[in-house]
Amino acid sequence: MAKVALATGAYQTKSVIAGAQRCINLFLEKNPDGSVFPFTHYPTPGLTLLGSVSNVQWRGLYQASNGQLYGVCANTVYKISSSWVCTSIGTIASSTGTVSMVDNDAYVLLVDGTSAGYQIKLSDNTLSNVPNDGTTSAFYGSNQANYLDGYFICNRPGTNQWYSSLDNSTTFDPTSTLPNLDIPTIWSVLAFLVGSFIYLVK
Repeated sequence: MAKVALATGAYQTKSVIAGAQRCINLFLEKNPDGSVFPFTHYPTPGLTLLGSVSNVQWRGLYQASNGQLYGVCANTVYKISSSWVCTSIGTIASSTGTVSMVDNDAYVLLVDGTSAGYQIKLSDNTLSNVPNDGTTSAFYGSNQANYLDGYFICNRPGTNQWYSSLDNSTTFDPTSTLPNLDIPTIWSVLAFLVGSFIYLVK
């Protein structure tokens, strides 16, 4: 079989008639000038298993502001060391679906799209439920956890409402909910925060 000197990487032009090259799982290394083959294609090194706790898919990973890595696999919450040792710190009610986490330098807020919410105290890695007595605190659940200027911000699943915690706290004031955004559709998540602005998506 004839050898072809591949001189460039893979690319695809606007028209596949002009160029439709595709390179999968290979990377190029330039050979010295004057070589018969300008580049050599090497296979990718693949994946390295760093740690494992179950054959169930991870639902979310989050590195907190103090550098500690947390993960949720099935219904178990783990703290993960720099040597990839996974230590269980507790469980949550749900076992499937994506989780979302964010922290305020003192607590990680963990939500899973249900009406439940959880907090991890960064100083000792303890897991507990977000305060929710319905009177002085009211947490309604969320699909996504966000943080802005000292406040945790969440969407209320199944509604077009979103709400926030008290300043530098995991307590959610019942009066902090913003209802009826004059939007006819239900907002599934708070998309992202940029500066002091909150962007919503359906």
